[in-house]
Amino acid sequence: MYLLVFLIGFGVGGYYLARSSFAVRTEQRAEHVTRAPQRWGENLAGWWRNRFGKHPPAEPFIAWVSNQGARYFPEDFNTWLAGLSPHESQAFTQALQDYTGGLGFDLSSLADNSLQNKPALMQVYVEAVVIYSQAYRRAKESRQKAEQNEADKQEVKKAKEGKKTAEKQASRRRGENPELVEAIPAA
Repeated sequence: MYLLVFLIGFGVGGYYLARSSFAVRTEQRAEHVTRAPQRWGENLAGWWRNRFGKHPPAEPFIAWVSNQGARYFPEDFNTWLAGLSPHESQAFTQALQDYTGGLGFDLSSLADNSLQNKPALMQVYVEAVVIYSQAYRRAKESRQKAEQNEADKQEVKKAKEGKKTAEKQASRRRGENPELVEAIPAA
């Protein structure tokens, strides 16, 4: 009889645990654990591609500007854009895409030559890109100057903290302490 009550109690307790929030958390953890090897594999594959694989081509806009679209832009813009690292050019392109999206046009329309038959619209797009790039460069330069000034201030502050004032330094005369020199009467 006790065994039967124990088995029924065990069954009811198991059913309760299976329907409680404990079961949901257990399922979530199980899914997380089963996905872990897949994530590790994806991370390893991405690392391997970055390290040893061919790098993906530049953004279509950057490729277009550096080749056939260079004639539409000023020389200083082309020089500046060519001097950017891949990471910086990607960040610039993303910021430019956000800006042009706010203006109501897509950067890909420049790169896919869909504006060749509309020179007035092409000129407006190019001017918007040039104006934004100038503002982007100025903002970047001012941020770098501010960071450099802050770093210089930190260095000066550290130098002042590490430097003792003249009153606190020991006497340089024959390694004697100033207090002992004054205490000895002159004979």
